[in-house]
Amino acid sequence: MRISRTLVAVPLVMGLATSVSVGDSQLQDNAHLGRQLSVSDKRAMDMDGPVVTEHGGHHHDSSEHAEDENGNLIPKAHSGGHHHGMPILEMDLTPEERLYWTNYSTVTYFNTPSLSRNSLYLHIVSYVGTFLFLYPFVLVLWNVGHSWYFPLLTVHSALALVSAISFFVFESSIDDIFPKNAFSTMTTILFIGTICHWALALIASAYSYLSLSSGNEYSELDEDRDSIDSPSSTLRGSTSSSDIFELDDLSRDDSHMETSNDAMRTIPSSRLSQVFLSNSSFKALTQKCGRTASTLTSIVNWAAFAYFFVYLGTGVATYSLYGQGKGMFNLLAHFIKGGVFFVLGLVTLARYCGAFRQKGWAWNHVFVTAGRQSSALSRWFSVGTWTMEMVESALILFYGSTNIFLEHLSNPGGEWSAKDLQHVSIAFIFIGCGLCGVLLERKLADWRLQRAVETLRQVADEKMVSAVQNANPGFSPNPFPLVTIFWMGYLMSQHDQESQLATDIHKQWGNMFVYACAFRIITYLFFLLAPVNKNSITKPQMPMSELVVAFGLIAGGLIFMESCSPIVHSMEYYGYTPMFSLNLTLGVVTLIMAWEMTIFTFKDHVMKRGRFTSSA
Repeated sequence: MRISRTLVAVPLVMGLATSVSVGDSQLQDNAHLGRQLSVSDKRAMDMDGPVVTEHGGHHHDSSEHAEDENGNLIPKAHSGGHHHGMPILEMDLTPEERLYWTNYSTVTYFNTPSLSRNSLYLHIVSYVGTFLFLYPFVLVLWNVGHSWYFPLLTVHSALALVSAISFFVFESSIDDIFPKNAFSTMTTILFIGTICHWALALIASAYSYLSLSSGNEYSELDEDRDSIDSPSSTLRGSTSSSDIFELDDLSRDDSHMETSNDAMRTIPSSRLSQVFLSNSSFKALTQKCGRTASTLTSIVNWAAFAYFFVYLGTGVATYSLYGQGKGMFNLLAHFIKGGVFFVLGLVTLARYCGAFRQKGWAWNHVFVTAGRQSSALSRWFSVGTWTMEMVESALILFYGSTNIFLEHLSNPGGEWSAKDLQHVSIAFIFIGCGLCGVLLERKLADWRLQRAVETLRQVADEKMVSAVQNANPGFSPNPFPLVTIFWMGYLMSQHDQESQLATDIHKQWGNMFVYACAFRIITYLFFLLAPVNKNSITKPQMPMSELVVAFGLIAGGLIFMESCSPIVHSMEYYGYTPMFSLNLTLGVVTLIMAWEMTIFTFKDHVMKRGRFTSSA
């Protein structure tokens, strides 16, 4: 069964990629090559009309007409035809183009001879199924402190191990068509990492059970987890440097500035983990290493999810044998950059669904008061200080700084080409805008505090207002992240490529970024001009324009990855048009957004039913 390389790559390209290879066939012998060139030359000389030799183009030969069996012309509205689905070898090519495309390899993991093809399918279904459809619920249950976290993680771990083993079985059944590919190494890491993740979660879950069953003996666990629950969330309650209060707390007495530890959650324990505590050695290990395991589990939970995106993108490239030699850098550049915008789109949609509200990243107000061991440094890194605009500007600055030398990796030691310099100039935009954005966030700190306090003063007494040391109105009018994304999208939409197909695809994702920036401006205007809802200022806000922003970033990121040369060449070989990738991508994006919103709906349902306190 032959499966198109593009059909494999386009809908699954979601993350970063690594070293991959385009399978090369042996060149035809000189005699055969000579026959090819002579046929091509003869066809060119016989043409009465112009010949379009661009990739994806077609020609109309006036000497060839549609006739019936009696030799009469058949009337047609358009005799030029349409090249939808027309492989490039059926078009008129220059001799060097025909030489390249005649020897273009279509070998993939799906059509190479194998004694265990089903192992490949089991591998893909297992890891895509568990990471995409099961693991998000594992993260939700961890986030809200549900006891089903560890049992569900156990099922996920089993499926991940089945996936890794299936790949090893398949790989041993085929020839080494992709020497030294990174995906095999990453699968080994997945196998070992899954076992370590499960073991850490087991110890953490058992430690939580011991903490609850022995009173205050392990009560320090809750306090420690406030700052390490996840890279993107902070517990509602007291932290080591600051205390957060919400609008609901304003109606309480003097204790309103510090939420009770009763509202805080612990690491979810389950009966499955309690079974292991009957072993005295395991219990001793849990008491000794439980706190460390709890901290590492918090980190690894999210690291595993991030690894999935890298692993998936690498798998897509490996299955299709994409990227060899200098072409690897083109693929890496598109997959990494596109993957960043794809993830940014997912984060934007998560913010709309209410994630990160404790940091004020859900477009909501956050008020921070003085806490224990409050110092200038701790206040700088306290909750509510770092806005999402600050995070975006810092990441833009970091990426621009590294991108200066990354653009020259395809030609190390050689002269800088005009293309290298053109791409580096975009890195200069990232450095300049990122640095301006970071400095502006510092300048806007007083503005954010004043705006948030003015809103609080309308719903609280002056005593409460005077206790606030830091506040965030949920947004910062910082245009530099927008300027960076806008100009990157605009410049790349005007960036001519080696073929018309590649140029059109670059225009697609460039325009997507431009649209996303336009709707983000609408969001800022809304919060600057619209009156504040005093009854829900600390609750997540849901600006409608952010849904379009998320759509544009996710779709633009996916199309960005699809615009790399290996995937474009596959599309050209099989005759796919730019609208093919656009239609397919937009359909996949809507499904991704629907699935992410479903996960957050499930989270809200669990929290309301169980009265859990979310950390995000």
